[in-house]
Parts: sequence; structure tokens; C-alpha cells
Amino acid sequence: MSIPLPTYTVDMVRAFPDDGQRYELVEGMLLVTPAPASDHQVVISRLMTALNIYLGPNGPAYVVSPGEIEVAQKLHLEPDLLVYPSTFRPGTKWTQIDGWWLAVEVLSPSSKHYDRDYKLEAYLRVGVAEVWMVDLDRGCCEVSGVDAFLIGRLQNMLTCLSRHRQARSSGRIVRGIQRGWREKSTTSWRVATNGSRKTTELC
Repeated sequence: MSIPLPTYTVDMVRAFPDDGQRYELVEGMLLVTPAPASDHQVVISRLMTALNIYLGPNGPAYVVSPGEIEVAQKLHLEPDLLVYPSTFRPGTKWTQIDGWWLAVEVLSPSSKHYDRDYKLEAYLRVGVAEVWMVDLDRGCCEVSGVDAFLIGRLQNMLTCLSRHRQARSSGRIVRGIQRGWREKSTTSWRVATNGSRKTTELC
């Protein structure tokens, strides 16, 4: 006899003690991951720097780390990096923000399962235009989107990012992303079984 898993709400999660772990919800299911390691944070920092350089101080979008995506009481996500329109002024509540451009997750042994199997589909389902799953071990980035990639918005950013690739892993990822965009006509696409998600792997 199977035992049903407990379900949680956003209010319940916010009442948890601040113990350094990350608590998220997907359809009421609790996802718990420990504090990120230093290599994880270095890559996020460089991605954030490059995106901010591209967007500029008064650009069309903000880059934050970590961000929050909260939809009703059963879904609460905290991507490692989130890009959303600057039409939402600083100080806007997370629950009032939508139209997200990009969510980035840097995979780690403790989060890889949750990120790929639960959070990716949840991001796309609520309307995040593009999701990057950065795999440091393999030096690859899995890029997923419901529609066409944000090529016009992000292509110049990749040039900036290439100047911030001192770390070996992030350098391989950047070169792979650049190669995939540059040769997008020959990029191999994998289409999900639901027919709505397009994913490419750039190494």
C-alpha cells in the first residue's frame, strides 16, 4: 500500500526556519536542496555579469539571482538566475511579476533530479520563454523553450559572456552556446513528447 506524499503551500514554506536550504514547490510537492557550492556560484555570477552588461543599466529587463516565480499557493520556484521585463519596477512583489524571459539552473548532484524532472516543465508551463540547464560536469547547456529561442535578445549577450569565461567549465558552455546560435540552421533539436517543448544541447 502506497503512502501519499504530503503537500505543502507557499505559506507553509515561508514559515520554515532559515536554515540555508532552498525550499520550492511544484504542484504542492516540496523540493529541498542544500546551499550551492562555490563553482556553482562562480558560474552564476559570470552569467549575471554578462547579462547585465548586455542589457545595460536602463535596459528592457532585469537580471536577479536567485529569483522567485510564485503562481498560486502550490507553485513556488527559485531559479538560480531569472530575467524578467523591466516594466516591473524594483520593489514589485514576485507574485505580480510575469512574462519572464529566461530562467537558469546550474545543475549540481543534489539538484539535478529536481531541476530536470520537475522544475524544467514547471517553468515552461507557467510561461517562462526559455530555460537553461547548465551542466558543469559535462560542460554543456541544455536550452529549452516553448517557442523560438530568444536569439535576437541574447545573441549579443553571448559575445559579452565569452569575455568572462576564465573558469574552464563556463568557458566550454559559452563556446557551445555560441556555436549553437551561430550554426542554428544545423542545430539538432529534440522535441518533447508533448510536442510543445524544443530542446537543444550545446557543448
